[in-house]
Amino acid sequence: MNTSGIKAVGWTVLVKPSEIEKKSAMGIILHAPTEEDKVQLAQCFGEVVDIGPIAWTRESAHLDKIVERCKVGDKIIFRRYAGEQFDGDDGVKYRLMNDQDIMAIKE
Repeated sequence: MNTSGIKAVGWTVLVKPSEIEKKSAMGIILHAPTEEDKVQLAQCFGEVVDIGPIAWTRESAHLDKIVERCKVGDKIIFRRYAGEQFDGDDGVKYRLMNDQDIMAIKE
């Protein structure tokens, strides 16, 4: 569900960057990442929150249907410096990027 107040348009995809875990599943404190570590890692991983209405239409132009790379809710890997960062109405920082900046779905 998109609580950001930001709606993706055109070829854009709205992504919520992943947060870096500080504790293991057993509650053991792991390496406490510096702010720089968080920025570097979080800029490559995230969750799709919204997809613009014409995303992936350029690369699907020669096909009979649009082939989407991902869908809302997918965990993805994207280019490190992709898009722009915005604060959502819910206080979360989001990245709004072009559809072509998504490189993979993380399983």
